[in-house]
Amino acid sequence: MEASADPPLAIGPGLRKLALRESAAGSAPVQPGATVRMRYAVSGAAETPEGSDPAAERARLIDEWQGQPAQVFSVTLGQGDALPSVETAVLSMTHGELARFVLSGPAASELQQMAPSLTAAKSLALTIEVLAVAAAPQLNLATAAAHKDAGNAAFKAKEYGLAVEEYMHAIDVAEQLQHRTALEGSDTAGQQTEEAAALRVLQLDAHNNISLCSIHTSSFATALHHCNIVLAADSANPKALNRRARAYKGLHDFISARHDCEAILRLAEGG
Repeated sequence: MEASADPPLAIGPGLRKLALRESAAGSAPVQPGATVRMRYAVSGAAETPEGSDPAAERARLIDEWQGQPAQVFSVTLGQGDALPSVETAVLSMTHGELARFVLSGPAASELQQMAPSLTAAKSLALTIEVLAVAAAPQLNLATAAAHKDAGNAAFKAKEYGLAVEEYMHAIDVAEQLQHRTALEGSDTAGQQTEEAAALRVLQLDAHNNISLCSIHTSSFATALHHCNIVLAADSANPKALNRRARAYKGLHDFISARHDCEAILRLAEGG
């Protein structure tokens, strides 16, 4: 569906938006935290001739867009992966929308990082087509557990890199939950305590599992790091001691490996 013939809309300092094609009816706006896949192109912004027909100008820009090379890029909003002006632009859009943004002043200077060949241009045009939008994941224990389960599945398939990514996602969600709980507080102290204990167990399991993935890929220093995180919280964790001993062995630190093996034996003997 073509956009209406409204003039460009200012949506931020030095940032004006011209909708070229609207999204389908009912499409939800892009929200902070969403992961957006988009097609984009950057060019110098030519002035629109006075008295030009807005509908004809939009049609010209759409034809220009369809004929020019463009890049495809995925970004999770709010994580610093995109320039602030780009995030502002994307947050004004909906799934399926095509829009042209004209940037001037500091916003244009910022965008020139993506197009160094256009450093002499006073203003830049950024054309964006939103191809797909994945909503921000819910921050809850179930989401963290789902990432951990996905890591376990990847580990069983011997896809160790993917497994580590999923375990790290689980840890990240758990840490965000803990931070949010600390900031908000609650009257349901018992429920918080129960969830906090479950999050702690999940985090330690994820770190332990990352250490095992790292051993399988001979990344012994990484394995050692994650074992130490676990053992700082639970000095008698048998999995962490076992895997740290294997990591020390891989690093040819046989004395430290022996100490961990002895600690495992003492635990087995109940000492």
